Amino acid sequence: MKAVNKNRVVIKINSKQCLVVDRITVPKYYINGIEFNEYDLRNIQSEVAKGNISHELLNSIDIVDEKGGKFNFREDGALINSPYGYDTLSKLVLNIFQNRKQKI
Repeated sequence: MKAVNKNRVVIKINSKQCLVVDRITVPKYYINGIEFNEYDLRNIQSEVAKGNISHELLNSIDIVDEKGGKFNFREDGALINSPYGYDTLSKLVLNIFQNRKQKI
């Protein structure tokens, strides 16, 4: 494996083939200064939707994206705003579905 730059890696498959893989920078989120990933925040959203965590409590504490944008939750767990990088995974999945639909 050889890094072309921080965003791409070349993986040698055999003597004649290589695979170039784009690297995704995983967005970071913070709750009172503690770092979390998107899965952690989506789990929190799920807990709000189930009624296990109050959206008022979450909106009153410091939950921010890496650019300082604050998370704002609704009672059903949905977000009122779009935190930085929170759509990365969704866009990738939608691209997969879109390409699959075009090939059918």
